[in-house]
Amino acid sequence: MNRVGTSLIQDVYVYAGHRVSNMWRGKTVEETVGPYLESVDRHFSMFQTIGQSKDRTWNVEYILGNQIIERLSQASLSKTLFVIPAGESSNLDNAFSGEEIAILRRSISEGMKLYATCGSAYWLARQRIWNHKSLDADNPTYKKGLVNIFPGAAMGPLCPYPGQSFGTAFFHESIRVETNLSSLNLLSSGGGSFFLQDDEVGVKSIARYSREELQRLGKGPEWENAVVSCEYGEGKAILSMVLPEESKEVSAEIFRTTFPDRQDNWERLQSSLSPLEQRMDFISEVLEHFETEVQARL
Repeated sequence: MNRVGTSLIQDVYVYAGHRVSNMWRGKTVEETVGPYLESVDRHFSMFQTIGQSKDRTWNVEYILGNQIIERLSQASLSKTLFVIPAGESSNLDNAFSGEEIAILRRSISEGMKLYATCGSAYWLARQRIWNHKSLDADNPTYKKGLVNIFPGAAMGPLCPYPGQSFGTAFFHESIRVETNLSSLNLLSSGGGSFFLQDDEVGVKSIARYSREELQRLGKGPEWENAVVSCEYGEGKAILSMVLPEESKEVSAEIFRTTFPDRQDNWERLQSSLSPLEQRMDFISEVLEHFETEVQARL
């Protein structure tokens, strides 16, 4: 079944993780699993700001894992945007139940929109490929997707750490990204690229790493896809490997305090990122892909 449909966003649900109870020293301790909590707050702030610009009137709310089934079952899906902030894809594997994944897939196929960042974008791909060469593991890890909204492979990191002594596989890096309308430097934190077949229907690259950046990082042109949109049934997902750090300016001092054992060049990162206003304009441009008429498919 194919049809053309136009719908604007009204309600934005920012996924804030699943609350779980664990035993610690004989006591029950509540914790939140899923995306990074800092990323949850930054995404909430970003969508609040974007949702009140250009005559939009988005209602932005946090949504916990145990609310997903009930809230999406009652939502006006064609006017709903579900946001999954950055987080390790393996943690999302463990956080979501099969029933919650099923309703996510069904809701998108019936018209809901979805936006996911970095590790959450990996999670939505049919295949995840991660190169652990800086963690004393020579062979990449291959994982099959559980949600499979993006029909190709998500592979990373784009910015590997060049050695074996560092305790992670990647640098934080400032990356030049280009759209049809803009060019700017955004944050990469373990992000990679989307690989798709030329004949893939309903998938479009909407932001690409610049050729100069790929050459600097020793990557070929096949690594260019930084942000993609995927039609899925009557809905659409936008998956981003870059982070605009939307709610505040990036601070070298904050990064150094947050990651005391890392060897990233925080000063270079802070000075080379595009201004916050330009990064927000980039996100607004990307999100406009949700507000244009698309050919929906089942």
